[in-house]
Amino acid sequence: MDVRLNGGSIPPKTQFGGTFTYVEINTAEDSVLAIKGDAIMPEVMGGTLVTPFASVTLLNANVTAQHVVPDIKPEVGKLQGGSEDEAGWVQVVRVRASCPEGTEISVTLPVHFSVKLAPGQIYPVPLNISVAGDKTPSALKIEFDLADLGSTHQWTMTVGDFPLTQRVWGNVYKMTFQDYDHSIHYAMVRPPKRTCTTFPEKKCPVMLTLHGAGVEAASTYWTDAYKQQEYAWLLYPTGRTPWGYDWHGPSYHNVIAALDALHLLPGVPSDLESEMGVNRQRLIYTGHSNGGQGAWWMLSHYPDIAIAGLPAAGYMKIQFYIPFYMRVGDAYADPVLRGILESSIAENDIDLYAANMAGVPILPRTGGADDNVPPFHTRRLARLVNEWNRNPSSTNISEIPHQGHCRLGTGAPAVAGSIHAELAEPCLDRKQGGSKNFTAANTLPVGHNALLLSVPILTHKIEQPRHNPSPSSRRSLDPEHDQHPRRHDLARWSVDGTDFDSPPSESGKSYLRNEDGTWKLSNDLIWISEERHFSTYGPAVFDSPFIIVIPSTHSPRTPTYRQIAQHLVTSWYLYGRGATQIVRDIDVLDGVAAQYNMVVLGGPEDNMFTQKREKGLPVSFLPSGGFQIDTHQYAQPGTGILFLAPSPTRTRMGLFVAGTDIDGLLRAAWTIPFRTGLQVPDYIVVGDEYGDPATGWTARDGAPFGGAGTKGAGGVFAAGYWSNTWDFDARCGYLK
Repeated sequence: MDVRLNGGSIPPKTQFGGTFTYVEINTAEDSVLAIKGDAIMPEVMGGTLVTPFASVTLLNANVTAQHVVPDIKPEVGKLQGGSEDEAGWVQVVRVRASCPEGTEISVTLPVHFSVKLAPGQIYPVPLNISVAGDKTPSALKIEFDLADLGSTHQWTMTVGDFPLTQRVWGNVYKMTFQDYDHSIHYAMVRPPKRTCTTFPEKKCPVMLTLHGAGVEAASTYWTDAYKQQEYAWLLYPTGRTPWGYDWHGPSYHNVIAALDALHLLPGVPSDLESEMGVNRQRLIYTGHSNGGQGAWWMLSHYPDIAIAGLPAAGYMKIQFYIPFYMRVGDAYADPVLRGILESSIAENDIDLYAANMAGVPILPRTGGADDNVPPFHTRRLARLVNEWNRNPSSTNISEIPHQGHCRLGTGAPAVAGSIHAELAEPCLDRKQGGSKNFTAANTLPVGHNALLLSVPILTHKIEQPRHNPSPSSRRSLDPEHDQHPRRHDLARWSVDGTDFDSPPSESGKSYLRNEDGTWKLSNDLIWISEERHFSTYGPAVFDSPFIIVIPSTHSPRTPTYRQIAQHLVTSWYLYGRGATQIVRDIDVLDGVAAQYNMVVLGGPEDNMFTQKREKGLPVSFLPSGGFQIDTHQYAQPGTGILFLAPSPTRTRMGLFVAGTDIDGLLRAAWTIPFRTGLQVPDYIVVGDEYGDPATGWTARDGAPFGGAGTKGAGGVFAAGYWSNTWDFDARCGYLK
């Protein structure tokens, strides 16, 4: 049982809160609901909207409608449909807004496709709001013009009023922004007390404050945990939701999007804009609990832009927090298989990347009686950093005796930001620290991104002088895809014994290609069309915009495909407030495949996109309905498979989901890693002993222990990572 959900008391207390709404599904008008409590609205400061973005979540509750997908057309707002096959599908035709003041307001959908909701689908509709005139709206009422694609019947649904919070400059305020999947999110912001004129380019550092699991970033409980800084912006990102992804993957991208939005200085008075700049290259990582873990994670993965770290009550990695050693299924699994599975989440192991934190000022805090995140985690990480610093006292822990998980300082909120902030202020003028050794597992999300690793799951290291904070990559340097480019700082660096005494080329992309065991500078891009690169490493597809591709043909499995698609959309919204679309296989052209990652449901006998791509896939589909990897075939009843494969253009990738029968298909669907800590490599084949196809749990009702569906990892038939040419690689694969 997850301690984050039910911890904090002994015995744990399970609680549920929410409301139930009665829904008539006889007509389309009755079946569409607005989840008003999930809406995101901008705030007002100085008589104007701080940011233009808003979002209202719609739910098409007509789950009994025929599950057939309509044509997906790229033109926004143009009504498509009128077919019985499209019964139950709803399209957002246009959106309007009004306010009590009568101010003229225009609303657009900031997307380049038609927004359509399948039966049972939830979708956070993004809105771009523009206010004309001098009267600032105090509230917004949103009107959606909707259409039933089965009958072309149209109607209007009004949602609101949504009050708009009025803010005063200098206090905490909200900014809204659009994330990479087109969904709208928010972050709270607090400006520094003083202007940034004392810093280069008149830009102030940013203190990232990462909340704990279940904490809403907008709550005063959290925003009051940090006092206003003298010379640093405070940024309170959401990580997409209060639970998010442990500040990894989509949650980290949300932080980057929030930094990008803050860089535009929303809400800053025009006369202060030239003096209140944001320096995204000088960050202080801090947070509490899950956010403390996030601060450790960012310190270990992006140390080159770190001024300091102030993690409180953070854990080392999820395997030690849940903990994974209590899983009975591991007793049935080959140790080699266990290693392959765990390597799929190794890129988030903070202890593995501890070398990268050497040289960075860190003051961790923990409670000596913390039974949620025991002080062992903080002590271990501090020790590792000290070992890499070769100084046993370089990182000193602030441990409060007899203190539990929360109230780690003098203030009521958990972090006691008044103490942490004072400790951070002297660090603002420090040069960023750095380590001689930078460590990468799978991909290298540190500084210059790794585009290719010689063996995907092995740990790769790059060495550079300690005074230089910027890392290089194991395979190549790509400034364009570098989240935090610092190639100018690379005075000297070494890869596999080949020394380079100058920074990468300033003209165009700079790539380093391994030839005969040595390295040289190269501007060759042809390899991207032949080999894997940064955008096509796994182990999942959710770090980029993605769509769900379902069969357009009818078969006994058709209802199951629709249910799985509905489940995926709901999961993405539940865990990440994410937005995605469901499309038919026949509508996925190469242009779509080049723009989106894909979750492709069904083998070639059902899904025409899979059929079209079959010859280019690393898995062979057997006439019997089974699968073949290398020389091993898997065709037993109840067997399912997940595997990654490149898009036709090689710029994106697809996650293919199939089964020998409906049970196998469901097992594969339950294996899709929509939560942090789920161990799914590039490919995995699961069988009858893996889990219950109806629930995903590791025991079917009434099943004897050790029988079908109870062995977890012991029910995995195959798992591993493709080579850089998308082939089976025995060095990083397991075939049972």
